[in-house]
Amino acid sequence: DWSSDVCSSDLDEDTLVVRGFLGRALTEASLFLEAEEVLTELLVDRDRLLGPDHPLTLVTRGNLARAVGRGGRPLEAIAMAERLLADRTRLLGADHPSTLDTRGHLAQFHHAAGHDDTALDMMTDLLVDRQRVLDADDPVLASTEHNLTLMSTHALDPDDGLAALQANVARQVQRFGADHPGALTARSLVAGHLHGMAEYEQALEVLHPLLADRARILGELSPATLEISCRIVANLQALGRHDEALQRVTALTRAAVAVLGPSQVDALRVREFHVTALLFADRVDEAFDLLPDLITDAGHLEPDHPVRLWLDDLVEAT
Repeated sequence: DWSSDVCSSDLDEDTLVVRGFLGRALTEASLFLEAEEVLTELLVDRDRLLGPDHPLTLVTRGNLARAVGRGGRPLEAIAMAERLLADRTRLLGADHPSTLDTRGHLAQFHHAAGHDDTALDMMTDLLVDRQRVLDADDPVLASTEHNLTLMSTHALDPDDGLAALQANVARQVQRFGADHPGALTARSLVAGHLHGMAEYEQALEVLHPLLADRARILGELSPATLEISCRIVANLQALGRHDEALQRVTALTRAAVAVLGPSQVDALRVREFHVTALLFADRVDEAFDLLPDLITDAGHLEPDHPVRLWLDDLVEAT
């Protein structure tokens, strides 16, 4: 493996920097296990060569926590981020941008772990502090407001939550443009909220043009595009359009596994949708034929990850 050879033998600073970029790029490509391997080895070298308190060692720890958290292990990422936050506060101060960034990541890990109230409180406090130390037009503030909107809708009346999410779309588009990732994500949040309100047709009206935009900007097989396709499948199933949903998710599964690999967390989610679509279409034997490999490939996820919980419930039901 090329990356392993580089990590084990080349320790000059330029190569260390490239390895850091490689780890981040793998995370952004949603290749989380590969990113974790690269960043774990880099952290060993950074710690040995520079020491545990060096800024670059801290950066590597933060990047590793993100790979772990986004890769389906938010509880582990929470523990990593809490230790990093304590060290950054001690070394850099409470108002340093890196310290504030760590607080934001920690709030997101709590949100991913289902700790909604904790995440909301943390993001609310973070916004107050960023408003105090940043300029009003700083894009980081807009990102923080966006994340706070996402985390706060669960505590609102459904109609009020929808209005808040739609206002967030308008705010993101006005500040950054319609093709900005924040604007695209804001539209996705609206669709998810409509699904939660059982407004499936309206959700599809948001998702179909969003799928076209993400495919145009990111590519048809990017993880973000695949995620929107899965959301379309979920709404089709909710409307009873099972054959259409199965046809779409079957092709989607082949693409996701081919591009991301069978154990990647987004590919596992697509495979979950595939099994569910087969069950809805009364093709039970085909669905259960897929389970053994899916259980094996999901083994690296935390026990309370949604995919693992869904698999456990399905196995127990049978």
